[in-house]
Amino acid sequence: MDELAQAYGLSRFYMHKVFKEIFGRNIYESIKSIRFAKSVLFVANK
Repeated sequence: MDELAQAYGLSRFYMHKVFKEIFGRNIYESIKSIRFAKSVLFVANK
């Protein structure tokens, strides 16, 4: 996220704020959710 914010010339704080406004949750919650979904799929396919 820091690299993305830097690439667009935005502060880390502002990037997190915009992400939450758009997606309704912060980046860390989103990453955890994606990882959990991938884990479920992995276990289901074994």
